[in-house]
Amino acid sequence: MSTFSHEPEEGKFSMTVDELRIRALELSREERELLGVELLCSLETPETQPEVDAAWAEEILARSEAYRGGKVQALDAEGTVERLRQRLAARHAS
Repeated sequence: MSTFSHEPEEGKFSMTVDELRIRALELSREERELLGVELLCSLETPETQPEVDAAWAEEILARSEAYRGGKVQALDAEGTVERLRQRLAARHAS
């Protein structure tokens, strides 16, 4: 079983990954979102950057080919942002 350890100024604590997951799920939605972003950003290192760049290059090519081939349509940025705002507002309301 994996263990997470961190030594803050006040002292030391140690917990398993399962315990950390359980505690993280007790956070508010906003706190979990912030934690998730921080965790994802922590995976981006100079060593992984070529892999990340290659994955984005593949994604860009695939999207461009899909657009040129008529498989997808371009969307208006303002309308897309508004739809996203509405979806987020609906999520936070529930």
